[in-house]
Amino acid sequence: MQPLTKFKFKMKPYAHQLREFVQTKDTPFHALLWDMRTGKTKVVMDKAQYLFERGEIDVLVMIAPNGVHRDHIIDQVPQHVKHEGLFAYWVASPRKAEREALDRLADPTNRAFKIVTFNTDAIRFKKKEKNRGFTFLESLLKSHRALVAVDESSDFKNMKSQRVAGLLQLRDLSKYRVIMDGTPVTNGPCDLFAPFEFLSPGLLGYTSFTAFQARYEVLVNPSIKFDFFKVLVKTKIPDSRIHPRLMAQAVRLRDEEKFFVDLLYQMKTRNEPLTADIVRGTLPTRLHRMTGAILSTYHRSAVYKVAYKNIDELNAKIAPYSTRVLKRDVFDIPPLTEKKIYFDLPAKVKAIYKKLVKDLITQVETEQVTALNVLTLYIRLQQIVGGWYTPDPSPTDPEPEPKKIPGDNARFKLLQRYIKKIDDREKIIIWCKFVPEIEELLKVLRKEYGKHAVVDYYGGTPPVQRDVNKKFFREDPDCRFFVGNADIGGYGLDLSSADYMFFYSRSFKLRTNNQAAERFISGSKKTSSTVISIIANDSIDVRVFEALQNKQDIADYITGDFLRLLK
Repeated sequence: MQPLTKFKFKMKPYAHQLREFVQTKDTPFHALLWDMRTGKTKVVMDKAQYLFERGEIDVLVMIAPNGVHRDHIIDQVPQHVKHEGLFAYWVASPRKAEREALDRLADPTNRAFKIVTFNTDAIRFKKKEKNRGFTFLESLLKSHRALVAVDESSDFKNMKSQRVAGLLQLRDLSKYRVIMDGTPVTNGPCDLFAPFEFLSPGLLGYTSFTAFQARYEVLVNPSIKFDFFKVLVKTKIPDSRIHPRLMAQAVRLRDEEKFFVDLLYQMKTRNEPLTADIVRGTLPTRLHRMTGAILSTYHRSAVYKVAYKNIDELNAKIAPYSTRVLKRDVFDIPPLTEKKIYFDLPAKVKAIYKKLVKDLITQVETEQVTALNVLTLYIRLQQIVGGWYTPDPSPTDPEPEPKKIPGDNARFKLLQRYIKKIDDREKIIIWCKFVPEIEELLKVLRKEYGKHAVVDYYGGTPPVQRDVNKKFFREDPDCRFFVGNADIGGYGLDLSSADYMFFYSRSFKLRTNNQAAERFISGSKKTSSTVISIIANDSIDVRVFEALQNKQDIADYITGDFLRLLK
């Protein structure tokens, strides 16, 4: 370990954070492959302040999932940054104050310590198309010396995506680079290529993605051989059928053609490029007329990943440039940590939400309404944010059932994404307020992880089954998910075997929320626990969370001001 520096931290680091800071504070690039809630952001902010004090950088740029990028400025900066400075997050359509904050930060003559954060889609790049986020960041990096940190770097795994194109365009404009992710590999080794390519070109031994993929993934598709056989024998047999007549014709092919088909298959499964010169240099002259058909077949044929290979070699290549910290191995972090994650409402959901808000305001302003009436309308707003809508009663349907709003459920997609980042040995509690949410979660989680991996605890769970589910979740290592309603399951249960608790949607009662959060904390517990609240930007979610943080029931919070949750 290098000798300690005289750098003064605003918040004392934990042992693993201090070790990382000392070892990587001066390195131009590295990867923090740490579990969620082990303190990656603090390490990056401390490094940025250290480099700023040494005159090495002017600005820390952080690229993170939408909503998380705001959290870095609003919550993380006050905790970890000791400098007075300029701090802003990117907004595609900023208000006046937000625009002015970004403009001040972009001014290169202002030498204050600066931090600016962007959501991942803000840096998308496509030739001949201007993206305001990318343009702003490109200009900023050209006029400043920067440390660029990518949070959740696995979001940049698709080499064909515009966000990866933007990230790699910005690489050479940054002096220092860091990537952060708790689960850097979600779909295979190829997830690592683009993030490490951002750190430094060819860092993992390849500058070609196709060559990298061929080295570390096993690619197959036996039907490709028959596609080439069909070209060479000029048969009309339909695709995807291995017809006896085709097999007979393939057997009669000359040795030269058979050799060529085998060669094409090997090249395809190694992701090697095929050109007309290669075809003509390999095929007999009598078959040169088929060059165009062969190239067309080669380029449109797909290969499929079925396994991985050379993983020990890849791990050895990653090791010098990365550190790995697992939550279960860190013993000095607090027993309970809290985190907020955000999402934007989809257009259809937002339209329904705004209409109900307008109706609510009209009722409050024109009628004598009770707190109970207003709370009922607020509950409907909450339901809409979660992707469900209860139609107004009618003579033919006096008690309508909730209906799902068409399109993707942004809240559930965010939950799924975070679940995939959690070690599959760790247990998860998910509290929901509404029955349709619970039943949708149960259906999807059981389909993806198996029925044995999920138990329920809500009004639809028979009383006798509740005790069975509780015991099964506590004692069976293969049971990972406890999905329930906090009003029913949030009192008295011992769920301390869990590692994570998600508040998918919140009760309006302070006591219910506090009791639910206590379910997985016990004096004998030796691992830390994490509470994660899922919040929709610019919605009732934000105000509900604020009220509960201020230790108020929602009914008390809106006393005398029925529109308070909408301000």
